[in-house]
Amino acid sequence: MSGPLRSPYTDVFGLSARECLSLYADLQKVLAAISSSPRYAFQIRKNAELSNTKEVRRLIRQSGLVSPFDVAYTPDGINITILKDHGHLTASLRW
Repeated sequence: MSGPLRSPYTDVFGLSARECLSLYADLQKVLAAISSSPRYAFQIRKNAELSNTKEVRRLIRQSGLVSPFDVAYTPDGINITILKDHGHLTASLRW
C-alpha cells in the first residue's frame, strides 16, 4: 500500500479525536480556575449544595469555557461534560 487507509469510518473517528483535542483546552481553563482559586471552588460547591444549577453553570462559564457543556453534581462531587458534535469530554471531580 502506498498511502494511508481511509474510509468514512476513520474520517469520522479522526474528526472526533480532533474535536476532543479542542475540548481539552476548554476543560483546562475550568480545572485551572478551580485548582488555583479556593474561593472560586467554594462558590461552585456552595451553589451545587444549594441546587442552584444556574449559578453553577454561570461560574463554570466564567472560567473562560466557550464550548457547550453539561454539569451534574452529587454529594460526592461534580461532573463537567464539555460537548461537541462528534464527541465529549467529562471531568469527574470529587469534593
